[in-house]
Amino acid sequence: MTIVSVVFDYGICKTYQTLAKVLEYSIKKNCSSANLKMAYIKQPSLSVHRNRGFISNTEKLTAWNKEVQKIDDDIVLLDCDMLVCGDLYTAFNDHFDIGIMQRTSGFIPYNGGVVFIKNTPYAKEFMNLWENANRKLYDNPGLHKKWMQKSTGMNQPAFLYLCDIIKPNALIKYFPCKIWDAMVEDWIYINGETKAIHLIGQMRRAIVNNNNPETACIKVRKGLKLWQQYRDEMIKNENKK
Repeated sequence: MTIVSVVFDYGICKTYQTLAKVLEYSIKKNCSSANLKMAYIKQPSLSVHRNRGFISNTEKLTAWNKEVQKIDDDIVLLDCDMLVCGDLYTAFNDHFDIGIMQRTSGFIPYNGGVVFIKNTPYAKEFMNLWENANRKLYDNPGLHKKWMQKSTGMNQPAFLYLCDIIKPNALIKYFPCKIWDAMVEDWIYINGETKAIHLIGQMRRAIVNNNNPETACIKVRKGLKLWQQYRDEMIKNENKK
């Protein structure tokens, strides 16, 4: 199994670089047999006339696909603002080409923080089609706006466009975010079965501000405490070297 994550390596992304360091430590701790590829990307070159998030996520998907096409292995694609707290390899025991995370509740049906890629031709074809669909929506803001009525962001509307309009051959399996990509609505339920936590929004702010888990909002308390535990372990191990 190979794990791929993309980190943007320029001024405004220093927070993500810190998160990426702890992510790397958490992967080595819980998926020690995995090959790890941390792809550092310089400042995106796409049009500045689009939302910065749309630009970054388009660049990220392009970088992900570039790695997928050249890796001969099962692959886990991870956002860099994740914390891995369990063995991800067990996901590949199921039959599928592409594994997509399905959210527990809310308007947004899926999340792209974790994507499982089986080492199959259909999976590689899917990634090419997803990148192309994403670029089509990026280059056509009106079309993008239409598909954002079904989901927000950049990669998720492109995923829905791909599945509904292009209809790829890949077998898609939907994995519960609650276990594999814990989102805002899942944080309160983090437990020993949780495989990965998505450190977005309020959780990320609590991390950046180094909030005390004991006095932090109850929603972020478990994830914040776990992230700080991993960070402290990482620093302790680095000091021993």
